[in-house]
Amino acid sequence: MRLNKNRTFKRKLAAFIIVGGMMFSITGNAANEIGPINAFLNHNIKLTLNGNLLTLKDSEGTALAPVIINGNSYLPTKAIGEALGARVQWNESSKTISITNSGNGSVKQVSQNEILDKVAEVKSKLSLGMTKAEVIAFFNENYKVINDNGDLENGSSEHWIFNFFVSPGYSRNNISDHVIDEEGLKNRNVGVSLYIGWMDDKVHLFTIAYPEGDKVYLFIKNPDGTTSSNPVNSDKAVDKNSREDSAELQLQDMLVLILLPHMKEKLAEVYSDVISIPPVVYPDSVNVKSIERVAAFRGFDFLITIDAQPVVGPHIPVGEDVLTYRISSAGVELKNFEHLRGPDKEDFLPNYQNLLK
Repeated sequence: MRLNKNRTFKRKLAAFIIVGGMMFSITGNAANEIGPINAFLNHNIKLTLNGNLLTLKDSEGTALAPVIINGNSYLPTKAIGEALGARVQWNESSKTISITNSGNGSVKQVSQNEILDKVAEVKSKLSLGMTKAEVIAFFNENYKVINDNGDLENGSSEHWIFNFFVSPGYSRNNISDHVIDEEGLKNRNVGVSLYIGWMDDKVHLFTIAYPEGDKVYLFIKNPDGTTSSNPVNSDKAVDKNSREDSAELQLQDMLVLILLPHMKEKLAEVYSDVISIPPVVYPDSVNVKSIERVAAFRGFDFLITIDAQPVVGPHIPVGEDVLTYRISSAGVELKNFEHLRGPDKEDFLPNYQNLLK
């Protein structure tokens, strides 16, 4: 495509910025220096913003493509600026494009409509049995492989998580990847979280967590094809963000990891009469209530009391239990067990109530 020297071209050229830099104001008053050039539209170039696919459109809703000039890719200032939450204006008299940000330099917060559109897109594109290559091709997003063995009781052998509309610099602190980032979703630091369970390298199940209003909802696609969508129970969420890391907390968490196999064995025995599969206990759902040194100072004999909240399936709580262990040179011994509550039938989604005996 060969462009001629005309007024339309001058305005169109002024409305493009080079990909390699970020400009906040552009002045295009150089009529005497404009000459003919060769330019090409490339519709194959994909753009992402914070890891999310970005489709640029003009004021009439027509999709825009990058322009290639002398090997450089140029993008429309107005579409890019508005995607970053800025106001873009053209001043005809001064031939100047002005870009004004929100005042704090931050990217605009994702809207509710954008979140719901992404949820609808995921539901329409993703299906059970899809391969990993197909999923990556559909979403073209960065994903994280979850290595903490969450939800292996549902039959999945591997788990991935995709996060959409993530605020720049945001990270989920002290929350395992298999746990819903309820705080981040409520604050719109994360727009949508997609969690995929794999079996034989094919989609075995998936969940979508997203905020709507002042609640976080969880959509579940089960291995048998059934679906459910319900608000996440905020009352049972533990605010891990309020805790600062420390040497004491690190040692406490290591102790919990050591005791975890003993806890799982005991809880599998306790719950075998009421649920059909063994419950799972995640380290971040265990609270250390007390640690007592039984012997004299520097005597290596301890009693540790912990509060555990086991779950099944997509983090359905089945109860709450308090266990006291004695740890000494002789090993680990369970000294006391107390079942506080559960399982409660109302905590189980309809398609998971078959787990109750």
